[in-house]
Amino acid sequence: MRRTGKKFISPIEPLALKWLSLIEFSDEESNRTKLRAQAIRLSNSGYSISQISQICLTTQETVSKWIDGWEKYQFDSLIDKPRSGRTPLIHSEMHDEVIDIVKKNPRQLKSAITEIQEKFGKKVSVKTLKRIIKKKLRWCRGRKSLKSKRNENEFREAQKEIEILKDEDQANIIDLYYFDESGFTGVPEIPYAWQDEDEQLLLPSGKTSRINVLGFLNKQNDFFPCVFDCSVTSDIVTACFDAFSRYITKRTIVVLDNAPIHHSAIFKSQIGTWEERGLFLYFIPKYSPELNLIEILWKHIKYFWLSTSAYKGFEFLKTELNNILASVGKEFTISFS
Repeated sequence: MRRTGKKFISPIEPLALKWLSLIEFSDEESNRTKLRAQAIRLSNSGYSISQISQICLTTQETVSKWIDGWEKYQFDSLIDKPRSGRTPLIHSEMHDEVIDIVKKNPRQLKSAITEIQEKFGKKVSVKTLKRIIKKKLRWCRGRKSLKSKRNENEFREAQKEIEILKDEDQANIIDLYYFDESGFTGVPEIPYAWQDEDEQLLLPSGKTSRINVLGFLNKQNDFFPCVFDCSVTSDIVTACFDAFSRYITKRTIVVLDNAPIHHSAIFKSQIGTWEERGLFLYFIPKYSPELNLIEILWKHIKYFWLSTSAYKGFEFLKTELNNILASVGKEFTISFS
């Protein structure tokens, strides 16, 4: 590129240029340091101060100072010098105590501010408090949990027993599957998505019929789905298990929850027949969904695999969902740890 300005950097050695590029694209350097490295590199490539100021979104005077600094101090000029400022209200050694106060009631910063003032005698603003807690905490959507309702001893015991079943599955002694039901409607379950800053992502949404999927899944992504447009009844669940009992080829354990429908009279009446075919059931304790790995499959389908176009209407949803279900283990897979 032809040089069009009056001030340019002195020619830079190839090794120094390499280091400038590393700094410019580093994740560890500050944005200002990376910006200065970019400006110096551009000047060496023949860009004028005016052009660099437009690229770096700064003034020509600032670019000129960066060039002067490089000529005098080389790489040291890229780093911000310590700046003077007022003494912080909350010193760094007090931050851990402040974080502990916030954790008591993480949704109400004003109550934390009151407690901080009572404890340290310092009145801080919400903005200052946020700046402190962002160093160690993050703001995220809360998740509902049923852990408080479950029997923890039963849960731990079930964990151990399922680990034994996993080992037997790994050793090819048994096949271990996980069973569950999930419903899909025209209401998208996509709380977050990347989008342009100046545009809002609008997802089609509306009431449609419900598609119910009953499925058996193992850690090798072998998936046996049963799909219905109607309500799930004891007869339907029993029929699905009966079909699966004819699908298996060796002793198979199915992990499932304690939903009332799994203890209906018609369901229990067929357990003996299924066991004769090599199908055995393992019921996990109440309020223990994390023990049932197929829950992960439903989340992947709803949050990642279904496209926004699936919510244009019931037929779109039905077609795309059926395509996904048919491709689990092939195009769509889950890596279980």
